[in-house]
Amino acid sequence: MTHCSLELLFYILEIPSENNNELHLANQFSVLSVEEPTYGIEMIITTEITNFEESEINSFEKTVPTSVESDTTISLEHEILLHPRYFGPQLLETVKQKLFTEVEGTCTGKHGFVIAVTTIDNIGAGFIQPGRGFVVYPVKYKAIVFRPFKGEVLDAVVTQVNKVGLFTEIGPLSCFISRHSIPSDMKFDPNSNPPCYRTEDEEVVIQQDDEIRLKIVGTRVDATDIFAIGTLMDDYLGLN
Repeated sequence: MTHCSLELLFYILEIPSENNNELHLANQFSVLSVEEPTYGIEMIITTEITNFEESEINSFEKTVPTSVESDTTISLEHEILLHPRYFGPQLLETVKQKLFTEVEGTCTGKHGFVIAVTTIDNIGAGFIQPGRGFVVYPVKYKAIVFRPFKGEVLDAVVTQVNKVGLFTEIGPLSCFISRHSIPSDMKFDPNSNPPCYRTEDEEVVIQQDDEIRLKIVGTRVDATDIFAIGTLMDDYLGLN
């Protein structure tokens, strides 16, 4: 339950105060009572933002590419903070779009990288954030997440080559391959343009932008990112 002056309430909700009989907020709010204390008129309001129709939620499903082994679909929750100016006929669509913007491409140590939202299961009842007038919507959804594990074999793109090793990217994941994890018959050539690792007969050359296959030998998990260490010292690894 939120207390605020009548003028402030009309300002926040962007409703003209001279027409009190038309007080509404996209049919999402209802006024319970109006009190008139000696220090001014105070309106007590509560949110009655009901759950969106299940058919509306279930009708939404995104088409996403086939996932690889370390990708998995899991159920997650997220809270959407919405300004009152978005309340109206497009409210549901706005909540969906903000969900995509805020969660896709992010990373948590617990679940890994959120690649794509596949299904929105439920948009719960919204509630007013005390003192601000914003409304918070709890959303339950399913998403494809990518969390690498030790021993996994993945394809990567080389982004940097130097004497200490190879820096690669596997989608959103950064992976480093030390020169000690590169086959001994491949030597670093700093005079090449661009710099590369190559065999003496130059039959195999690895340079920037090449696609290689590597194996994950370890990961480091932070609060908002995951880093990996890879190797090329195994069968069928190296240039694709």
